[in-house]
Amino acid sequence: MTRAPTLEADIEAAISDELEAKNTGSADVLDRAGDAILELVTRAAGTAQADLQEAREAAERLALQLQASRDQLRAADDQINALKADVRHQRDRADRAEKWLHQISSEIEQKFLGADDRRPVRRPAPQQNENIAPRDSRFCGVGEIITKGRRGGLRSTWRRLP
Repeated sequence: MTRAPTLEADIEAAISDELEAKNTGSADVLDRAGDAILELVTRAAGTAQADLQEAREAAERLALQLQASRDQLRAADDQINALKADVRHQRDRADRAEKWLHQISSEIEQKFLGADDRRPVRRPAPQQNENIAPRDSRFCGVGEIITKGRRGGLRSTWRRLP
């Protein structure tokens, strides 16, 4: 590939040499021109063969890099799937913990604080399909969690019961 300019220069030099040697005889000039052209063709074939080998080696390197990238992508996908499964597991645990906290706080409220007429009766623990997401709620003392839908997610606030 990089030898093409020198090949053209060699062809021009061989032709000019042959034209200068024209005075020695037409058969001799013809033989020398033919030999010079065959030599240039041989050199061009060698250059093309070297360029082809270089291109093959580059293609092989790129194929190995592509395979390594695919392997990395596959490993990253496996890791993402494992992390998603772990997140689902942790969310399930958090949901169960929220339900237990709600049950425990209800029991404490009923048994120790007594449910009188001034205090509203607590709602049962929210179910999965309700608008309130248990994992997004936090319980802090005697009160209730108010969860409202907003753009971009849920917003939870705590309000002390009277």
